Amino acid sequence: MTSSNTWPQRIAVARRAVDAAKLAEEQAIRDALADSTPVSDVARALGTKDRTRIYAIQGKDPQGQAPQQPALTPAVYLRGAGADAATWQRVEAAMWARGWATVRDRTTAFHLARGGTPVVFCDFSTDLDATPGAHFGYKLFVRVGRVRAKYGTDRRHVQLAELLPADVVAGLIREGAAWVHRSVDVEGNDMELPLVNGGDNPRPYRRDGLDEQILARLVADALDQ
Repeated sequence: MTSSNTWPQRIAVARRAVDAAKLAEEQAIRDALADSTPVSDVARALGTKDRTRIYAIQGKDPQGQAPQQPALTPAVYLRGAGADAATWQRVEAAMWARGWATVRDRTTAFHLARGGTPVVFCDFSTDLDATPGAHFGYKLFVRVGRVRAKYGTDRRHVQLAELLPADVVAGLIREGAAWVHRSVDVEGNDMELPLVNGGDNPRPYRRDGLDEQILARLVADALDQ
């Protein structure tokens, strides 16, 4: 009688044998297809009429078509300065319900757009007011539109000390190197996200605050969905 302690080992050996047989079968199928054997004949040899597995081995979809790269999931870059946590939660949930990813970081949004992902900027900040200084902010708006990523030139006027590590600057000052306070112009790449459609819209309200569903429809319009 076989000791019960050997069963795990025997099962593992059997599992490896099954895996090896499956790999051998898949290779035989590939070889048959490469030799112009009709798919119907391969399916018959497998004892089935279902060609799904055969197509999968070929790297095709269940209908036998070469797979196409899926469209990139749109992303919504959300900005909501001054909005409370409950409003943020409702806005994000409205976007997710429509199958859109959301990001809150501008740099992330820039790189997504740069990589070809459709990105919509959706700004529902509470300080978006077309009438600065108005008591009741009756012209509050939201800004929604698709963006594109581009690099702009950022010029700044700085002291040389700002370009060096603090400990190096301290040492130079102790040595009397007054030149560290000399001003210079520096240039860098600024990540810009200009709108390519959409723009400002009256802030949509419902009884308890911002209407996230109308906001989501504005995003859909920007995506032309």
